Amino acid sequence: MLYIYGIIDGSEIRATVPLGHHRSCVTALPVGGLAAAVSDATPPDIAASVENVWRHDRVLDALMARHAVLPMRFGSVSTRDRLAAVLAPRRPELRRALERVSGKVEIAVRVLSCLPATSTAVRARPGDDDNRPPGTAYLRSRMADRSPIAPACARRRAAAVSILARLEALSAAALWDRAGAWTLPVEASFLVAREGLREFVDAAAALASRDRAVAVNCTGPWAPYSFVADIASGP
Repeated sequence: MLYIYGIIDGSEIRATVPLGHHRSCVTALPVGGLAAAVSDATPPDIAASVENVWRHDRVLDALMARHAVLPMRFGSVSTRDRLAAVLAPRRPELRRALERVSGKVEIAVRVLSCLPATSTAVRARPGDDDNRPPGTAYLRSRMADRSPIAPACARRRAAAVSILARLEALSAAALWDRAGAWTLPVEASFLVAREGLREFVDAAAALASRDRAVAVNCTGPWAPYSFVADIASGP
């Protein structure tokens, strides 16, 4: 059995890659101008431990230094023959996907509220409504809707939308809920060119500094899972 880390451009691995699971070497299984980056998976079961998940990510990070990569989900295994048979008819589709993510990484962005928790409130403590009549929860929610906090929630949501829209202009693609509720946090994923990474992160910090009601957290760079999941979903 083979453990599959991702699909790469080219028929051989040009990057220096750390050992994979079971301390096996990561090698290329070429299929018509592209390849799967794989290692031996004997036994095939790889525990979903923190260490193993990070090992999977470290291999992908190393591959991305020299390749466009379509990351496979953690735990993807296959036989050599079956993997080749699955990839061969999808080569044109996979090449297009590789071109799309070439030179790019994924950045995860989370826009959070900076207001203290006590200001979010007409909120019940756990168990508060246990002995109240059935209409109490409805009335409490109506009170919250009409409280001075509702406009504040709307303002924070508007600030989040504005920040994410500006960051989207600095990215090749973005995924986030543009029609979501007023509540924060709002989470988004951006496909960002490596050479534009510093500009993107600096812009996120500058935009957040303009409104003290929200904070912006960026994590990454990651392999572009969010932008290829429909293509590189595993054999």
